[in-house]
Amino acid sequence: MSLISSAYKKIESQIKKTDAENPFSEILANDLSLPQEKVHAQADVFTEHATCIANKLKKLILVESPLESIKFGLILWSLTYVASWFSGCTLAVLALLGTFSIPKVYEANQEAIDPHLATVSGHLKNVQNLIDEKLPFLRSAPVAAEEKKDQ
Repeated sequence: MSLISSAYKKIESQIKKTDAENPFSEILANDLSLPQEKVHAQADVFTEHATCIANKLKKLILVESPLESIKFGLILWSLTYVASWFSGCTLAVLALLGTFSIPKVYEANQEAIDPHLATVSGHLKNVQNLIDEKLPFLRSAPVAAEEKKDQ
């Protein structure tokens, strides 16, 4: 509030042709330079994250792991239907609301939700096992290598 009143006094002094101090002098006096070490450290962190994301996308898009690539493709395909129902802004607002409301709802109703999550998790594991049994060529290479070690 003092910044607004000081800006008002500065404008008033300009209109009345009187001499007054700049209301933003405190802000103008602050040093805005960034330390080079911190900038380089943040750039290194950004580079590491970008490299990790690029490697994951390379694996998904260039079909290094067929099962993961199929999952990724199905997710993208299903998102086309979701996008046809909602605009991007609506999805952003829903994601923001969900980010803050879902943990609170889970915390309040954890006893009722946990059995249902366990059931869903069991069904998903059964589907994954069924896919692995019916389509063994879709297994990723590390899983196949671990199975050979076990034998």
